[in-house]
Amino acid sequence: MKMKANIVRCAVLLFIAYSAPLVVADPAAHLRNDGKSYYVAVKADPALWDGKDGKGARVVSPYDLTKQIVASVFQKGRQVANVVELADSYGSDFILRLPDSALADGVSALTVAVQSYPVGEGRMSGFTSSVSNEVSATVELKGRAACPAGFPLLVQFSDADVMTPYGLQRIKDLRDYMEKTRPAVQVESNTGKEAKPRDVKTQTKFFTDPDKDSGGRFFQCLELTDEPPSGTFDIEFKYPETAPIELRRPFLSKDVANAAHTLAPFTVDESQVGKRKLEQNLDASFQFGSSVEDKKEKNAAGVEEPVRKRNSKGTLDLRLAPFLNVLSLPDPGEKTFKFYTPLLIDARISTGKINEDTLALNRIILGSEYEIRRFTNPSTYPSYQRYIFSFRNASDRDFKQAEWKGGFEFQPVISALNRPLRFRRKSVNPILDKDPERAPRDVPTTIGFGGQVLPLIGVEAGKTWRNKHTFAAIEKTTFVRRFYFGGTINLDLTAYVKVSVKDVLYVRGEAQDDDPLHNYFKGTIEVPFPAITRRSASSAFFSFERGGEPPFATPDVNAVKIGYRVQWDGWFGQRR
Repeated sequence: MKMKANIVRCAVLLFIAYSAPLVVADPAAHLRNDGKSYYVAVKADPALWDGKDGKGARVVSPYDLTKQIVASVFQKGRQVANVVELADSYGSDFILRLPDSALADGVSALTVAVQSYPVGEGRMSGFTSSVSNEVSATVELKGRAACPAGFPLLVQFSDADVMTPYGLQRIKDLRDYMEKTRPAVQVESNTGKEAKPRDVKTQTKFFTDPDKDSGGRFFQCLELTDEPPSGTFDIEFKYPETAPIELRRPFLSKDVANAAHTLAPFTVDESQVGKRKLEQNLDASFQFGSSVEDKKEKNAAGVEEPVRKRNSKGTLDLRLAPFLNVLSLPDPGEKTFKFYTPLLIDARISTGKINEDTLALNRIILGSEYEIRRFTNPSTYPSYQRYIFSFRNASDRDFKQAEWKGGFEFQPVISALNRPLRFRRKSVNPILDKDPERAPRDVPTTIGFGGQVLPLIGVEAGKTWRNKHTFAAIEKTTFVRRFYFGGTINLDLTAYVKVSVKDVLYVRGEAQDDDPLHNYFKGTIEVPFPAITRRSASSAFFSFERGGEPPFATPDVNAVKIGYRVQWDGWFGQRR
């Protein structure tokens, strides 16, 4: 019997669907709520008979008129209501009240089939119509001008040309509800494996007032207590299941773009001031170092003799480039990139007095840099060459010693040796977006092994033009000329632990008869932290270094350092 009833209902629906266009212009069915329950308010077209004869005398009462109406509400082909009641006070012709279970799949799953209703005395008609809401709610990112730090949830009429009295009242009711209730939030980064919860601020902002705005619309600025992730992400706002039907579905915005910032670079570059990589607008680190150095102390006989003593210092490392690159990027498909940084500051400043033991740790460099980067293999693991030209003026912290230098450095990056873990991807299906047509996301691998081998070769030449120190000068002579080569090996043990080994050999033209070859070794273990803001990142590091670097004014070091590094590209979001 149940199967037979379903067959009959489907046949009725098909019959009405094919026949209705012949007799129907534009009927409407809206989902409404009277405070007790939800119902479907139907406005017929052709119009429902008013129950009066040609002379204007009533011949059928409104109550008896509803008995002549045969109508049902179907939810995905299943009948959920068929009792016709008198019209509501908002201009409908009749209503069909719904059970709560009928809204499980949302309003889009509902259809009204009016098999017959009177359009005049002795004349009947019928139609079908989908059920809709007079008021809609959407996350409208185009309206973020007034909501730059949040996400605007817009509530308005579904059809701006038809503003019903019920819709105006409904918009006011929704605003009252949204003032008291916050939605749950889930954020799914395009580089993450799972969706993560966020909280909405308690004090939410509303723009436009439906009581005063004749447009009958408003939007709420939903600001998160924690910033959304950097890069591209999906975000979902979901009100409780008991919320008004217009707010009951999840509000999903896909592929929202946010200012992106990677984790801190692969290694902490603590090379000589003036030779460290400049990759972002701001790169600062605070570190504590402990090293063993030669000190001269008088013995019991009053004779000075060298003594190895441990020395601990705090140091600020700063690299700053307000205009990291003033050149425009090439057109898509080009393989040559050019970067010009007109002004950069590279400084390392330590605690304590400046003396011949700390001079190398108190350097301030002002200069400019020009780089040509040529890609020969722009694949997942690219090959490219970096040609870096620089001109810089260096001084100590107190500006008592100064020198200028010009330099050139060549850094080839070879595809076979350039396979860091961060380049590896794996396919992950979206979590928040249930659309089966949505393509899987490529997520960086966090567990595994990767690495890089980065050779370098360079030359530099310059002159010391001021020296007012009473102790040994930074350079042995006023004319400086050097050739150096070496490289760095970076290893990803996981995405959370990185190891770097660097070794460089210097050939010193200014010291042919005194220590012409000088070697420098440095090993670093780094633990990157997640981005602390949209445009910044940080990491902790532990390093061991041995040997000497330019300007070779101090004895070779044998030092252990621990520190914390912060990066920020907040001016123009530029990186090289």
